[in-house]
Amino acid sequence: MACCPVRCILLTTCAVQLAATVQRQILDFLGYMWTPIIVNFIQIIIVILGIFGAYQYKIRYISCYAIWTSLWLGWNIFVICIYFEAGILTRDTHILNMGTGSRSWWLVNGAGCIPIYNSSHDDPLMFPTPTTVEGCVIEYFYIEAIQASVQCFLAVSIAFKIFI
Repeated sequence: MACCPVRCILLTTCAVQLAATVQRQILDFLGYMWTPIIVNFIQIIIVILGIFGAYQYKIRYISCYAIWTSLWLGWNIFVICIYFEAGILTRDTHILNMGTGSRSWWLVNGAGCIPIYNSSHDDPLMFPTPTTVEGCVIEYFYIEAIQASVQCFLAVSIAFKIFI
């Protein structure tokens, strides 16, 4: 089957976006970050729909995917703003974890990170969060922001391929 270059590039970019989203979904499950889990799940479904639309050349599916891609871009910019504490947004907000008290998986599992817990203040209904984390090669919020910026790059490149 012959494939026009734009369609092949779109399919390849969608496949890379799907792989990056699945990786992000797994890490959000490990950290119990419920809002990103829900949004990533919708993204996975829409990317599969976009792959099918690009492969079968279904304009409605590609249009739906293009609209969602703009929303996905906005979500990832919002996540970057949260992790870099832009404006009134803070990393300690409960927007991403839906009030469960959980944090990013990278907070305690990053390269070289050593979490220190204070067991006297732990609420048994909340996830244990360390009082401090020492020795990290790169802070967790940089890793989360890098993941979100990769998604932004893929979303912009896909929008560029669809609209031009």
